[in-house]
Amino acid sequence: MFLEADQPGGLDAVGLDWETLREIAPRLIVVTITPFGSDSPRSHEPVTDLTVLAEAGPVWSCGYDDHSLPPVRGGGNQAFHTAGNWAVMALLVALVAREETGTGQHVDVNLHAASNVTTEMASYGWLMCEWEVQRQTGRHATPQRTPPTQVRCADGRYVNTGVLPRTPEAFARLLELLDRLGLRDEFASSVILQLGAERDYLNVADIETDPLLAEILGAGRDVLWFLAEHLDAHRFFVETQRIGLATGVIRTPGEAIADPHFAARGFPVQIEHPELGRTFTYPGAPYRFTRTPWAAGRAPLLGQHQELL
Repeated sequence: MFLEADQPGGLDAVGLDWETLREIAPRLIVVTITPFGSDSPRSHEPVTDLTVLAEAGPVWSCGYDDHSLPPVRGGGNQAFHTAGNWAVMALLVALVAREETGTGQHVDVNLHAASNVTTEMASYGWLMCEWEVQRQTGRHATPQRTPPTQVRCADGRYVNTGVLPRTPEAFARLLELLDRLGLRDEFASSVILQLGAERDYLNVADIETDPLLAEILGAGRDVLWFLAEHLDAHRFFVETQRIGLATGVIRTPGEAIADPHFAARGFPVQIEHPELGRTFTYPGAPYRFTRTPWAAGRAPLLGQHQELL
């Protein structure tokens, strides 16, 4: 496999174009990553991570309910990582194809296109229906505004309440939580929660025709706000996660990597940098792999592995 991330035409100029490489090594898979595609009229335009994210669409969907504030760019060079994810998927498909055909192929990854197709409904919603999605604080951008899900807790910190309770079991567990905290009598809509717990099922699609269902789902939202008013952010997170709700505390990167749960799972890893005389904390494996254990090390220095070429 040969990975190319040079300016379009750079390898052609030194005789390493795809046609030449294919003649030399018919099984070779070449993956090219460029801003607009190798053959695009815009192939030589300069870009940055910010300009790719802004022009391709993701930035439009990221930000706050208050649209007097500008959109928010995601950090961490997301445009480049997004293109890298598409490159890996395409490479895997090319490997499977090579097993069947015995030949390699040229995979041409376009940063702009990779970011554009990851905008959820924003791109195709506009192209098909001329929907214009609205940026929303802590939740998906959609054509219609949805109720807020980011709540301030008793300690002043914020949490995301996530997907609201939608099953009778979830409503029953919320009632049990209120009882355990001694707060059932203080929550005005406890009776509505009880009705939700007693239903055979809850179908969100029926909300327009079932007024009681709308009240039940509204009470599910209200009880999370109520709990946030009475609990600090960490306890809100722990208690609601314990009953199966997808909630989360809003933390800084440093706070997140120091989380006891992450530490217990071995997510933070210490990697030594002898050239700097220091050890740094890096994010480790996002999952536990059984057949391909995770191994992390310092990135190679410039020219360190020249002998492997």
